[in-house]
Amino acid sequence: DQMVRGTVVHDGSTPDLRIWDGTVAYQVGDAPESTLTGLAATLQLEPELSFDLSARAQPLALGTVAELFPGMPFRTARFAGPIRLSGTMERFDVQAELAGSAGSIAASGFVEPGTPLRFDLSGNVAAFNAEAVLTRPVPVEGPVNGTFAVNGTSEAFAFNVDLLQPASGADPGGNFALAGTVRAGGAGPALTTLRRDVTKLNHR
Repeated sequence: DQMVRGTVVHDGSTPDLRIWDGTVAYQVGDAPESTLTGLAATLQLEPELSFDLSARAQPLALGTVAELFPGMPFRTARFAGPIRLSGTMERFDVQAELAGSAGSIAASGFVEPGTPLRFDLSGNVAAFNAEAVLTRPVPVEGPVNGTFAVNGTSEAFAFNVDLLQPASGADPGGNFALAGTVRAGGAGPALTTLRRDVTKLNHR
């Protein structure tokens, strides 16, 4: 089940439509509600649907994303901040700068909905707790700062992360750099590590 409610101001007519000053709440399945404020968009309906949308997530519930794209391994953490989506329903670009109780993340790239879901995303994180965001096991405990890149599909993707765990009290912190590929399989995900560099880090 899906539910959308809210208000927008719009002008134009088919095939071109402009929207601004919008507030939209969206809920799907059992996921918490996501709300977009300051929504502005340009929609073109011909020859195919295309859009350029900007808004502030207040909040964005990752559970909503997981319901819409089951291949994405997200928990129910919530983030707030500006987002922009532009493109078509077959492929759209993503830009986001989000912060929440699990830390902050800035990301950009593209997503191609479908079977399988395709994506190419990169960005950086700060005070980020991956355990609170991802359903799959993560090799690092506690908040980290650093960069990431992920490219592929929900069935097989390559990744590259370079993370720093800040010093805290008597703990000197450390670095975690990892690159490799993940491929889904009947017995669970298979990881191939291409590069691994860990120095004094709270990891699993």
